[in-house]
Amino acid sequence: MIILHDELLIPLLYRMTNLEKLALYLVECDKSFVDGYQLKRDIIDKMPQLNQFVFNISSTIDLNNEIDLPTNDDIQNTFRDFKNNQITSYINYFAESKKG
Repeated sequence: MIILHDELLIPLLYRMTNLEKLALYLVECDKSFVDGYQLKRDIIDKMPQLNQFVFNISSTIDLNNEIDLPTNDDIQNTFRDFKNNQITSYINYFAESKKG
């Protein structure tokens, strides 16, 4: 899924520099969770006219080699630069299926 994200989604958003409102619904399977730092770097900082950003993102990662897994608070803290927004995040780890 990261190929679609990096090669299709992000370049498409970069061409929409005058976009004022964006609703993004994304399911991402990768090696790391999508967090506030990534959204700010890849989307918000590149779209100066963006006034409203609504998103619902589900990230799934393989836990095969993960030692230092982020907590819900770790992920929530990555959204601290998102002013005047209500952000809800949660993390579940499923040891049996080795997914997070």
